[in-house]
Amino acid sequence: MRAKDRFTTIGHVLALGLFLVASVEAKQVLTVHVDATELPRKLLRSRIEVDVDADTLVFLYPKWIPGIHAPKGPIENVAGFVPRDAQGQVLAWERDGTDMFRFLVPRQEAAEGPTTVELTYITNQPSTNSRGVDAFGYRTLGIINWNTVLLYLEGLKIVGIDDRVFTRERLQAAVKASKQTGQIELLTLTLAYAGGHQYLHAVPVEGRVDRLEQIVAPRRPGV
Repeated sequence: MRAKDRFTTIGHVLALGLFLVASVEAKQVLTVHVDATELPRKLLRSRIEVDVDADTLVFLYPKWIPGIHAPKGPIENVAGFVPRDAQGQVLAWERDGTDMFRFLVPRQEAAEGPTTVELTYITNQPSTNSRGVDAFGYRTLGIINWNTVLLYLEGLKIVGIDDRVFTRERLQAAVKASKQTGQIELLTLTLAYAGGHQYLHAVPVEGRVDRLEQIVAPRRPGV
């Protein structure tokens, strides 16, 4: 397998799942699926699904990211925001006139059921503030910070996050998960630490990608 194809292949067979758990009953109300298929082309896509009753959904893009000390979440790199109802119909939406991190999606005409937002993020374009909490894609290395692909509901009280990377399809013969379980477990995060670094690294062995190596940035004391 050629070097330039290594991460592309991995992108096709991996789906990243980030589950936000809310309410006292820990009912899952928001799910984020990350598609890294085009990460080598500097594009990262996510699908955020919510199932709540509200006439208008207010989505927030992370503004305050740990470590950058300013309301400078890299929203300028968000290249696509497409909300859909349960039937797949595109919903009208508008940007808040005073807060560009706030998106309003009226649901009065939406079909019953979950609402989905398709988000597209352009990687490799960090600002001075976001360099350490941004996302990057190269031929054999992908760096994904959750804050770049995440939206959450205004007023939603988050009580925990279970972020687990899992394969939706079986890995090809030339690629295998290091634990041979079909899953690659990542560090459990809190929403406050959603900027924690998560790395997936294609490791070449004898000219092919033989395993996936997961590297997690050290957890800061007290987080």
